[in-house]
Amino acid sequence: VAAAGAEERVAEVARMLAMSFEGATPAAIGMHPGHGALAAVGALLHYVRSTQTTIPGHLSWPSLEQPERFLSMDVSSRRNLELVEGLQGGVAKTLWGVLDDCSTASGSRLLKRWICFPENSQIETRHRLDAVDALMTCPDTSWLDALQWCGDMERVVARIGLQTAKPKDLASLRSTLSVLGTLTTGLQLYGDKVMRLESIGRTLAAPPAILAMLESALAESPRTFLRDGGVIATGFDAELDECRALTDNADGVLSAMAAKERDATGISTLKIEYNRNSGYCIEVSKGQLDKVPPHYQRKQSLKNAERYTIAELRDFENKVLTAVDRGLKREKVLYEQLLKDLQRHVVWLVSMGQALSQLDVLACFARQSAAWNYTRPVFVDQPTLQVKAGRHPVVERHTKKYQDNDVVLGAEQRTYVITGPNMGGKSTLMRQTALMARTAYMGCRVPAAEVTVGPMDAICTRIGASDDVASGRSTFMVEMEEAANILTKATPRTLAVLDEIGRGTSSLEGAALAQAVLEHLHTHSQCMTFFATHYRELALGLLGTKGMRFVHALTDEEPGRVIFTHAMGEGI
Repeated sequence: VAAAGAEERVAEVARMLAMSFEGATPAAIGMHPGHGALAAVGALLHYVRSTQTTIPGHLSWPSLEQPERFLSMDVSSRRNLELVEGLQGGVAKTLWGVLDDCSTASGSRLLKRWICFPENSQIETRHRLDAVDALMTCPDTSWLDALQWCGDMERVVARIGLQTAKPKDLASLRSTLSVLGTLTTGLQLYGDKVMRLESIGRTLAAPPAILAMLESALAESPRTFLRDGGVIATGFDAELDECRALTDNADGVLSAMAAKERDATGISTLKIEYNRNSGYCIEVSKGQLDKVPPHYQRKQSLKNAERYTIAELRDFENKVLTAVDRGLKREKVLYEQLLKDLQRHVVWLVSMGQALSQLDVLACFARQSAAWNYTRPVFVDQPTLQVKAGRHPVVERHTKKYQDNDVVLGAEQRTYVITGPNMGGKSTLMRQTALMARTAYMGCRVPAAEVTVGPMDAICTRIGASDDVASGRSTFMVEMEEAANILTKATPRTLAVLDEIGRGTSSLEGAALAQAVLEHLHTHSQCMTFFATHYRELALGLLGTKGMRFVHALTDEEPGRVIFTHAMGEGI
């Protein structure tokens, strides 16, 4: 019975895929009938259909995410390294916060995705770095200023696909399309020498029909809401223009009518006005009521005046109010047709938005690299991480003086054991090295004089003291779980960063745990390891171990105070 039920669910997902995406089957998206991700695909398709009644055109086929494509990092490691959120909250002092110089919101979000999920493919990384280098060396990059006029295409295109785009969204799309020519012309400077920029340039080549459609149909400064009118451009539709002519000329007609009535009645104070409650009316002051003709029909009494109407004014009011209503209805029809016409281009719009975001991020990398003297990492085939004069990308932005450091990790020297006082720079050195490795695999230059990086599969960290009281986990338990996760997953291509293992228990037990973890990582996992500890006896006992390097945080002394230099010296 269970097997039969599973077969029915798989068949239902297959039917939903076929209805939603032409030619899509479980096999076509890389999922066999027993694959667990099929349930997620079915649930998502069911949710989208139930909320939108259809599958929006901007959605692409479901794809199976391959974890091995990315440089793995668990949630606690992302938090410890402060990639996109600081330990104290906020983003200003995070890697995302200091790198984000993107011109568009979608570019900023793509940068965040690259930081959280960098691809571990050195080929992809080299393509990005080639593009960054080309943008840095170009003598004139003023064409990149056009990115400031681009909107959030990711969200605009999604709203077009859902048929919920507001007039301001289409105005943003028009603004973006109007500068694509400038961007593609700038990208042509590189020809086909830079593969990534050439690919982006081809994608940004806009079909002329889209921009022409928006320029002719959309008002120069459309109102925020369609219900307010003023969205469709004058001259685009004859029926709409006729309705607008009636309303636009209303003041002139009323002025002429008021002048005629003043001449006919001799009432010098007579005026015709529009009131939201009573509509169009003739207003006569109390002092001249004796001159009011018999055919005037009283409409409203005021303290100092009386309001009247006449047949001619009622006819005019009906025409104007009808014209306003007809104009708004006509604008709604024309706007909905414009959204439908844009649906034909939604596939290209999605690709254009993605290419635009990627160009925005690459340009951001180029600006940051030039401003902060970042260098291009060299990628090799053997697991290694060598840094000369490395700097912490966040700390150097918030301190007047920063001490750089060298790091050499590889087959001959797999482990760094770091000792020294609190605030001496141990954690900073470890964090900056992990951040440099991650930044390199994002396709960005790194803050160092020289960097050599080999293949990596993960960056794992165990940093800081924290508990999880709600889940009943003490500081010691959290530390041990994170350490166990590293011990289980670490390979020779893993960079492991561990800070003060063995807290939260007795000194002897803590030292024994720290030594056991360190020896396992060094001897069995053989991963690239940073290990900071206050257990001096542990370091003394392992001194001389092949492949281990022992360094300590240096300090300077002045009368009455100790100065932490953040520099590292040999030994313990």
